[in-house]
Amino acid sequence: MKVSLGVRSMNEPGAKARHDAAAAKYDQMIARATQLANGVYDRLDPPLIEFLANNYLHQQLVLDEASRWRQPLPDVPFETRRDREADYEESRELLDDHDVDGLLDYWRDWALAYTQAMGYVFDTSKPEFAMLCRAFGEAACKLWLAIDKRNDRLAAPTPRLPLSRLRQWPPRLRWRPRDWPHRKKKRALRTLRGG
Repeated sequence: MKVSLGVRSMNEPGAKARHDAAAAKYDQMIARATQLANGVYDRLDPPLIEFLANNYLHQQLVLDEASRWRQPLPDVPFETRRDREADYEESRELLDDHDVDGLLDYWRDWALAYTQAMGYVFDTSKPEFAMLCRAFGEAACKLWLAIDKRNDRLAAPTPRLPLSRLRQWPPRLRWRPRDWPHRKKKRALRTLRGG
């Protein structure tokens, strides 16, 4: 992988930060390729499906809002869909028909690219991946309806960015924070006493 840092010398301001960002991206690509080569996939569960679909909806409405206000478009880590109206029409029809296979065929390639850009590697043969494609179809319908409202000069606010999974589902702590100094003090006293 070859990436231009946009600087002539590593002594220029920001060169080290750009280098570190490129190195981190390279490490992420290697880790993802290793996962794929070894057949190791990330776990796709309903909360993650909801997070990914809502994140897509949020990012697309942010892009729409920025373009309406003639602001610089924010960078998104994934390739955006080209025809939002066609996505709406096709997804709405497939959802109305309860056509899971059709949704999977329509969204599979893009959903795979999107999730890989977000840092995930999923097994497309699992039923959870079909649920993800359905969630993207539903998000595409919500997206087009919001854009259509905006085109009619009606209010269609951009939803808040979904919380990351760690903030929504915190791991359980083995110790309570208020107990920590007390335990630390006991351990230190035991060490000093030699026991």
